[in-house]
Amino acid sequence: MKKAKEWIRKNKVEFILLLLILAIGTFLRFYQIRDQATFLGDEGRDAIVVKRMIVDHKFTLLGPTVSFGNLYLGPIYYYMMIIPLWLSRLDPVGPAMMVASFGVLSIFLVYLLGREFFDKVAGLSAAALYAVSHLIIVHTRSSWNPNPVPFFALLTIYALWRLVKYKDEKWITLVGTSLGIIFQLHYIAFAFIGSIFLIFLILKIRLSWKWYLLGILSFLAMISPQILFELRHNFINFKAMIDFFLKRGQHAASAGVGFDKLAPFSLYQRLFTKLLAAGKIWLGAILLLFATLSAAICAFEKKKFKSENLGLSILGLWMVLGVLTIPLYRGTLYDHYLGFIFPTPFLLFGLVISKMWTKKIGKIFALIIVLPLFVFNLKQTNLFSGVGPNYQIERRKMVASLITQDVNNRKFNIALVAPTGDFLAMNYRYFLELFGKIPEDYGNFDKIDVLYVIEEKSWVSPEQLNLWEVGTFGPFVVKKDWTFDFQIMVYKLEHKI
Repeated sequence: MKKAKEWIRKNKVEFILLLLILAIGTFLRFYQIRDQATFLGDEGRDAIVVKRMIVDHKFTLLGPTVSFGNLYLGPIYYYMMIIPLWLSRLDPVGPAMMVASFGVLSIFLVYLLGREFFDKVAGLSAAALYAVSHLIIVHTRSSWNPNPVPFFALLTIYALWRLVKYKDEKWITLVGTSLGIIFQLHYIAFAFIGSIFLIFLILKIRLSWKWYLLGILSFLAMISPQILFELRHNFINFKAMIDFFLKRGQHAASAGVGFDKLAPFSLYQRLFTKLLAAGKIWLGAILLLFATLSAAICAFEKKKFKSENLGLSILGLWMVLGVLTIPLYRGTLYDHYLGFIFPTPFLLFGLVISKMWTKKIGKIFALIIVLPLFVFNLKQTNLFSGVGPNYQIERRKMVASLITQDVNNRKFNIALVAPTGDFLAMNYRYFLELFGKIPEDYGNFDKIDVLYVIEEKSWVSPEQLNLWEVGTFGPFVVKKDWTFDFQIMVYKLEHKI
């Protein structure tokens, strides 16, 4: 505490600027968070699992499914959701606020890494731009398992920095723990784990075998629920993973598909364009070239690259190895797949600004670059873009409340027609379960009394939908229908007598 007070006394301006950046970042992440949080099928599925853990004490060793292959993640995200969902009295905004909190902590870690790697100017510049980046904010305002990945990636790199820079071997436990958490948040973590392993080899990090063992045990402890599940179920998930990658590799080989040599560069450009340039390709290209050339000059200024420029060494390896390993996955690369390298462009750009700041004329140019870029990104956020709240949580709750009041004690199910293609309607099922009216499991549409068809932004009558759920229900009559002013229609179907 005394050291912190002493540091604040000596660095008042820096401390005030950091507080201002954190305040702006916090506001942008928490402003209207319940009204703007995403609450679709995946979020509803997770909320149902965690609600049953809290209320019914039905704990699980398995996490959510991934978007590729018949694979499941570990359950760490479900356990992370327990306290926030309980504190919010089962309102889905609780876990969303947890993710937003990770987002705020990420801003601080970006500042801390920038300052440790380079200097205070780099830390403040990187943190300021990270705080207002629209894509970063979007990924920190909803409860979804990949969204905390940037925070734990930053935590891993910080622990690695402390380990290498200060020869403090105990930080290996945080490296192992953070990697174990990331591994359960998304399987793209394979790329990050591989990158960390290569950083150890390239930087020739040497520890005693006891500390290596402790790091491995920390990782295994975090994924122990997955290991226990695999042992109890004959390694079913592990076999599915191997099968997926083998089939994907054989398919790619038979199709003549190889590693795209331009993929790393396109990913590198994508990071700058989406994170720093708010989607403006021309601006992203300029920032990419400017930052890369400047960083290259900084790198070759010093002969002893590893010892005298360790921060840039780690940052460069973090970014380069990331953009080299991710394209090995030949499926569609969604933005959230890149979460573990989200902070890298900001830190690299922070280095460039800090180097400019060392000269009087450079200070002017640095301000000319950073301030407009800060304002430009700030204007893309929902606070200024004119994009209003989506009210996804409240609207799903209203529809579920209507069905609850109408169904009485009859056996029922729900069908969903949504622009997203979601048909399981887990977000609606979550609120129905909260209200004590649990619909039948998906697939059971032939032995029910009532079927509620929910249409989002669709004005087609049930007779014209050609839905499997409706066809399985059998001949029907529309007993009632409700139209909501937020473009949702609900039809109540009963059997035709």
